Amino acid sequence: MSEKLKPCPFCGGKDIQIAIKEGAFKKAYCNNCYAEVQTKDGIGLVEKWNTRPEEDRLRRRMNADLFVRPFIKEYFEELFKSPRGKAMIKDAVDKFSEKGTE
Repeated sequence: MSEKLKPCPFCGGKDIQIAIKEGAFKKAYCNNCYAEVQTKDGIGLVEKWNTRPEEDRLRRRMNADLFVRPFIKEYFEELFKSPRGKAMIKDAVDKFSEKGTE
């Protein structure tokens, strides 16, 4: 297996071992907290260990935010500069203020 194993998702440990367990079963485990994943034949073992759905989801969202942020900033800068934009903001603030007094 030439693929690199990520650190342990639970403790961050970097001492990750691959072992054969009970005959054909293979596992990857953290030598620090003993978290492990198993496969029957070893196929996909590294991919299974390296799968981090929540981390991957957050990374995708962060990348999307970094991509979109300059466009949003440019949009709001233009909005604040234009008379129509200023009027829209004033109306929104006024409506929000009115709801607070109800």
